This record gives sequence, structure tokens and C-alpha cells, in this order.
Amino acid sequence: MARAMLVHERTPAGGWKPTGVFVGTVNRLDYRMLPGNAARDRWAAELAANSVPPYRDGVGISGERGTWEDWIGWAIGAYSNGHDRWCTEVEPRITAEATYQLWVLEAEPEMTPREFRTTDEIPPDLGGYKKVRPV
Repeated sequence: MARAMLVHERTPAGGWKPTGVFVGTVNRLDYRMLPGNAARDRWAAELAANSVPPYRDGVGISGERGTWEDWIGWAIGAYSNGHDRWCTEVEPRITAEATYQLWVLEAEPEMTPREFRTTDEIPPDLGGYKKVRPV
């Protein structure tokens, strides 16, 4: 099971804008950020390159490291300062790109074919009767 972190940054108007995601699985950490901000790009690349999973016991006595899923939980607290950056846990998708499309671009991920999306519509060539919900 993967975990994902959505990164928000403060806007000049005082609101919060989603700017990127990190997706942690058992074996890897992936990320995707909005382009156009060199400082944000450096920050995310440095995190992805230099981070290590946190210790399972929280302090390193056992020396046993957790997974990248554990890193997501740790990073939400570590990188949220409430002033210019805020991080929240969100539902992950299969890839960091699909998670980015859903949470940052606020669009359905392109990976989901239209015919597999949930709908109440019955195809006209199916036959039978459409159940009408009582009002």
C-alpha cells in the first residue's frame, strides 16, 4: 500500500495552492512538482535524492529503518510550517504522475479509460430496464 503527500504553497493572496506530490511505497519515493519555480524544483530534487526512511522506533536505537511509506508520515510534519508550505496526506494513485494529475491539476488521471469510470448510465444496446430511484 502506498502513501502520498500533497504539498501546498502560500499564494500572494494568502490562500494555499497545491504545487506537488510525493508518493512513497515500500521500495521507492517518487515526486512530481509544478514546473516554473527553480527553488521548489531544487527542494524536491534534494529531498528525493538525499532522504532516507525514518527509523522504525523513531529515535534510531534499534537501527532498523522503515519504508518510504513511513517517510510520508514523517515528512508531513517535518515540512509543514504553516507559513509558506503546508503538507497533507492524500489518497495515492498508481504512479506519482497520476497522483499529481488528480490532486495538483485537479483532473481525472489520464490512466483511467473513460469506459471504466463509475456511471449510472446504461448503454442503449444492453437491453433490459433501467431501475428508477424513488424520489
